[in-house]
Amino acid sequence: EDSFGISFPHDYKDCIMKFNGGRPKPNIFNFVDDGEGTLGYLLSFTRNPKIETVYGLISEYLPEYVFPFATDSAGNMLCFDYRKDKHSPSIVFYNHEEDDEDAIELVCVSFTDLLESLHYDEDEY
Repeated sequence: EDSFGISFPHDYKDCIMKFNGGRPKPNIFNFVDDGEGTLGYLLSFTRNPKIETVYGLISEYLPEYVFPFATDSAGNMLCFDYRKDKHSPSIVFYNHEEDDEDAIELVCVSFTDLLESLHYDEDEY
């Protein structure tokens, strides 16, 4: 948090204390506007790829106050977006193949909402 000058949400910190670098199952989430994405794994604070390292590699491509916390299976990132609220960030998807604001898509309003929305791929079951 000190490295980024922000405070991560409490629900996220609780999750990281238990599942640092974890891979959730189920792992499919829905975008607000339509479509689905995959939560691959949570970035770690203690082993590679560390959250600080990932941020250092992609920060020049992210809008200010957007911080990655998880990845999908294709190198895209789930991020906290502090641009509208410095105390309660929304969750956005960063598509590394797009530019500027086109690269950012809203997923949900909180980390808890993200976790509660995770589901299995309906085509697999």
